This record gives sequence, structure tokens and C-alpha cells, in this order.
Amino acid sequence: FFFQAADGIRDPLWSRGLGDVYKRQTLKLVYQGSWLLKDLITWTKDSFFSETFIGRIGTLFCSFLYLLHGDQANKYQVACDAPIKFDSTRILGIAISCISMLSANEKFTQHIVKEPKYFDIKTFERAAKASRLKCAVETHILDEFESFIDVLKVLSETKQDDFDYGDFPDEFTCGIMFGLMSDPVILPGTDQRCEREVIHQLLLNGGKNPFNRTALKIEDVKPDTELKTRIEIWKKQKRAGVEETDEDKRKKEKQAKEKEKKEELKKVPSKDKKKDVSDIQSAFLSMVAGPQLSANATQEELLKAAFEKKLIFSSK
Repeated sequence: FFFQAADGIRDPLWSRGLGDVYKRQTLKLVYQGSWLLKDLITWTKDSFFSETFIGRIGTLFCSFLYLLHGDQANKYQVACDAPIKFDSTRILGIAISCISMLSANEKFTQHIVKEPKYFDIKTFERAAKASRLKCAVETHILDEFESFIDVLKVLSETKQDDFDYGDFPDEFTCGIMFGLMSDPVILPGTDQRCEREVIHQLLLNGGKNPFNRTALKIEDVKPDTELKTRIEIWKKQKRAGVEETDEDKRKKEKQAKEKEKKEELKKVPSKDKKKDVSDIQSAFLSMVAGPQLSANATQEELLKAAFEKKLIFSSK
């Protein structure tokens, strides 16, 4: 049995049909796309340092390494009978080369460390070891990659913050994930603040503002430097064991001002209300008693006149 595909692929082995051909075509596109991306980074590296591309590129190459050398890598297999050639060494070499070329950029490095799904320092170490054994890249490129791993180790250690801060001020809460922020940004068109990395990840899957569904790019968000400084000071004070932080003092002052304002509002409206009721009553009684009596009559006399005319009745 022979299967002749439209693209000229001819396989003398038993085949399940077009599914096998499509798998091979997909792998071919992966190789071609990866090589093209590598060439683009080589020729126009600076163009990939924008907020629009740097996050996507970092996630892409992290996922390559994760699928090839992550903890679950040995569980992935091609589900078909026909032989499909997959050169993992070629993909590994492309990923390591691209990462090495972009590693000098601080934004790229920070994004790799903060990548929530695919980044694992052990995965990078296994990838470097496999690359050296299989000679996936040239020696100087691998040396750069291993140096980059050392940088990632330091950053990943400093990134980890296992301190239990307990309850934190509402102003420090991410508007999307409701966790404690460290790098707050303001979303345009709203007064909402959220963690930069959280909104960055959301925008990778669709450029919409989650609060008003308008078009949004990562370049449009504005850093809230004042709030970030307050958060950093608060964290530092909490780790140092300060009993009353600056935020605690700020909260007490705010509560005191609100209490004072409420007390003032309680006093002023009560007088106004009493006066308003009295004025309404006088106007009504003057109307029902008539202009001659209401000119010099007291409120009691007006009430008596209203009773006599049966315009108002006693509750007794």
C-alpha cells in the first residue's frame, strides 16, 4: 500500500492517511519558522526588544526548552504509526542561539525569570547539558547560554519572596488577580491598577482591556511609581518587624478624618432638617388657616384653626 500526498510525499509504509502527512508538514513548518525567526533576530535584533515582542519571544523559547527538557518532556510522543522525523537537536540549537542573542537585554531577562508556566532553572540546565553532549550549537554560543543561566539563577533567587506579609492594604491589591502587587501599572481609560506581569500575560492572549474591553497594548499601560514606592517601603518594614508601618499610620489618619467628617455631617443636616420641617409646617398651616389669621398667629393658633376646619386630624 502506497499513499501519495498532494505535496509529493510518498511513503511505502502503512499510513493512516492525511493525518500523518499533516504532522510531517507541521514539523516542517516548525523548522522553517524557527530558522526564519533566528535569522530575523540575527539581522534585526533591536526590533525584538519592544514590549510587544519581547514577552512573546521569551515565552516562545521558554516553551521550546520546557517541551524538550522539562520535567514532563519524556511523556510527549507522536501518536501515529508512520515514522515521523523530529530533530529535537535542531530545535534545541535554534532556541539556545536565539536566547543567547537576546540575553543581553534586561527586559528579556526579567521576562524569562517571571514566566509563570515554562520557566524553570533546572530545565535550562538540562538543555545546556544536552546541547553540549549533542553539539547542538557552537561552543561560544553555548558558553554565552551557560553564563545567562548563572544570571537567571541569581535573579530567580532574588525574585522568590516567601515572606508571609499577612493582610495588606486594599490599595496594594491587583485588580485582576487580587494578590499583592510589586510592580503596579494603571490601565488607560480606567482607574484600575494591576500587576504589570499579570496584564502582560493577558495581553499575549488578546489585546483587550479586561475592565472595559477596549483595545489595549502593553505600551499603553502607565507605571504607578508612587504606589510602587509605597509597596516597597511597606514590604521592607514588614520584613523588618516594624509594629506600625507607614501604611498603618496613613490608614489611622484616613479613618480619623472620615470620622471627623461624619460627625460634622451629623450636626449640620440635623439643624437643616428641623428648620426645613418647621418651614414646611408653617407654610402649610398658613395656607389652610387663611391669610388674615396667619399674619400674626402663632403655630399653635394655626394648628387649632386647621383642626376646626378639619383639614388635619389628631392621631389620638
